[in-house]
Amino acid sequence: MPPPQLSRQRPPQSLRLSQSQRQCAANLKALADLFFDPPPSAAHGIPIQTNALITGPTGSGKTSLVCSVAEELRADFLHLSHGCWIVTGATEGPPTIHTILQLAANTRRSGLVLFIDELDKFALGSAALSSWDISIRSDLWTLLDRRLSWASLAAKPELVKNLPEHLRSASALEELFKTKVFIVAAGTWQGLFRPPPSMGFGAQAITPTLDATTLNRHGGLPEEVLRRFNSDLLHLEYPTVAELNTLMETDGLLALGMELGQAIDPAQMHAEMTMRGMGVLSSLKTALFKVQRELRDEPDTEPQVVGLP
Repeated sequence: MPPPQLSRQRPPQSLRLSQSQRQCAANLKALADLFFDPPPSAAHGIPIQTNALITGPTGSGKTSLVCSVAEELRADFLHLSHGCWIVTGATEGPPTIHTILQLAANTRRSGLVLFIDELDKFALGSAALSSWDISIRSDLWTLLDRRLSWASLAAKPELVKNLPEHLRSASALEELFKTKVFIVAAGTWQGLFRPPPSMGFGAQAITPTLDATTLNRHGGLPEEVLRRFNSDLLHLEYPTVAELNTLMETDGLLALGMELGQAIDPAQMHAEMTMRGMGVLSSLKTALFKVQRELRDEPDTEPQVVGLP
């Protein structure tokens, strides 16, 4: 069986419009530089912690951000999520850890940026765990602690034989994993970002940022998970009204709206975005293109007022 292939995902240009994304990218790049090129003294005494954890609401650009940093590092990029994970011991398909090792071993680039998305969906803080949850938690511990089980790897000879010959040993693979696989995880923890239904007495305040203490207190992730990441959690926010205006202008939405007689208010769109996510922009763009096509096919038709679905 040939080694799994990576899909080359290019970051969108709109990533550069958000100050929050630029700041988060700079901090992530600094951690990645420490991982791929640590100072000589890092090999002694207290170990450095470079596993990065990103928080942020849905659609704030977490995947694009990590992909962009991987491109800057000239590293491969592997995006894994809760729904596509294959646990160690699965009877069908290559387990996820084996896939990661094969990609890292066969890459011709500087290394592999492993992006574990939807960490808040892994039920890591739940008391009642299914056998699948227990297996995937064991996999995550192995990844985050960078401790490999050679017995588990050797049990899949059809996978091991696809590794380069000089990496077919426990010590070689462990060294590869410790020096070539930079780990980034992310989660939305959406309930902590939604504005409260009212701001009256007793209403919960909006959480503008999340730190490890807040995540632990709200049951997002237990301490045993959080301590496996760098304590400076990276946080992404939605674009500001000005940044959103620039994004829609660059994408041509504002001009298209004017052409169709539909005035687009960036402030109103920002309010919708913070309530419902970045998907409102895609819905708006789709609605505008539908009106444009209807007018092209039936030029005598009055333009309809575009509203968000």
